Amino acid sequence: MKINEALILVDRIRNLPEFYDNVEAAVCGVIHRYYNELYEIGKIEAEIVSEVGFDDERLDSLLQKKVDIHDKFWTNSSSFYKPVTPTNNML
Repeated sequence: MKINEALILVDRIRNLPEFYDNVEAAVCGVIHRYYNELYEIGKIEAEIVSEVGFDDERLDSLLQKKVDIHDKFWTNSSSFYKPVTPTNNML
């Protein structure tokens, strides 16, 4: 197979509707799992923060769980994108 023929074949594969449907489903699945895992941590945080005189130290382990979730799904290591606790968000 000549290089030109291979490039045409790759172009045809890229333009298959099934390819885009599968990629879209995979991306949506990953994003859904990421936010679902963060949502579960957020519910626990909301319970802690809603308590009168809540203890900030209880949020530390939850922050680490959010960082672990972030690291599992994303490759950007910039601290700008790392999760923070609800109290850090307010500063």
